[in-house]
Amino acid sequence: AAALAEGRVPAATRETLAGKRAIELGCGMAGLPGVALALLGCSEVTLTDTASVVPLLTANAHAASEAAVAAGRPVRLRAEELDWLDDAGLARRMGEDKYDVVVCADVAYSCDLHAALLRSVHAVLAPEGVAIFVESDRSDTVTTPYPSSGDGAYLPRRRS
Repeated sequence: AAALAEGRVPAATRETLAGKRAIELGCGMAGLPGVALALLGCSEVTLTDTASVVPLLTANAHAASEAAVAAGRPVRLRAEELDWLDDAGLARRMGEDKYDVVVCADVAYSCDLHAALLRSVHAVLAPEGVAIFVESDRSDTVTTPYPSSGDGAYLPRRRS
């Protein structure tokens, strides 16, 4: 976010993201990584979290959109519910348009949710899309980075 605010984002990054559809999973009330993707040129960004968070997330997405318009950089942001534990909802998503970019920031703090998170990524990611996982080191109970399973998939594991 600091690089974006200071204008230090490489032109190649902007070119790569231009016109792409992006979704942020588990973005909480702010959706900052999703907002950054919109400002970097994604044509549409969907911010998601559970139903209890969506009203405030919607208000914040609207405020971010207004601020971007005022700065001469209009963006297309929307907020919606996506519950990783709702198998029926994920099944419905499998038939919808997919996203070119999926971003997950600080969402792997509970090992119990890893399988649901990966199912959610699979439900929304386009075949040639890219998923970006960013995690902070919260404690010894946090997982290590997702190691490759050898077939291009990345699987969670508990820190030893």
